Amino acid sequence: MHWNTYTTDLDIPNNWECTSYNNDALPSYQVCGLHIWVDSGDATERQANAHDIYGLGVGDALPPRFTVFNSDFYNGLVTDESPELLATDSFKELLEFVTTKGTN
Repeated sequence: MHWNTYTTDLDIPNNWECTSYNNDALPSYQVCGLHIWVDSGDATERQANAHDIYGLGVGDALPPRFTVFNSDFYNGLVTDESPELLATDSFKELLEFVTTKGTN
């Protein structure tokens, strides 16, 4: 499975700018000052990604499907360590977060 299939089950809003490129481990989007990483909806694929991306082993907690950071950190405009702003498996929760916490 290639990461370009990770969003086929999602209704990504039109105003989300795709910032993915070939060398990324996961697809990503920017909207309202936020940078959103999207992992696979398939638990087996996400577990494999957890090993490759985070170095987690089998039996470790499954990472969330959606992780949100400040886009300034991703874009290199700030150099401080940027903690995740949201980590969730819920697309509905992600959409609500973007609506209420986004800056634009």
